[in-house]
Amino acid sequence: MKQLITAAALGAAVAVATGCGGNDSGTPSVPRTTASAEQPDPTVELERAAVDAVEANAMLAQQVAWTNRVPASATQSTRGVALSNMRHAAAENARAGVRVKTIDARTRVLSVTVDPSFGQATARVVAVQRLNVYRRGRPPQRRRLTERATIVLKRLGRGEPARFVVWRVR
Repeated sequence: MKQLITAAALGAAVAVATGCGGNDSGTPSVPRTTASAEQPDPTVELERAAVDAVEANAMLAQQVAWTNRVPASATQSTRGVALSNMRHAAAENARAGVRVKTIDARTRVLSVTVDPSFGQATARVVAVQRLNVYRRGRPPQRRRLTERATIVLKRLGRGEPARFVVWRVR
């Protein structure tokens, strides 16, 4: 948006300086476009949408680890193999009587690569967490966990705004 405003202001200044679209012969000149007036790179918005999906998935994972239940709203950020694995892990932890409380979590997206079709993206992520692991009512075990992952995201629809969901975590 700021680029668009800057381009409009620059265009107005050029039009005033050159006599509002005319030239010395009195015929209208052909308007010129500048690089700043072009459409912004669409991958920037898609990368931001992918980061938003990764962050939403991280928050969902914390909730699932504590409650051992996957809420119905999980499909807003996670689908496919990732959601299936999350449901399986929640069921296994519930069966074993394990609950995990997140004390501190920092998820950092190192890079996002958007597929040329704009239908898929890949994110490299590092998550550093401090956890309390509760097993069948015993006092918690404190853990520090650093995980590196490559996350495959799929785009939902082609409309605006762009939305991705986590599809697979490697």
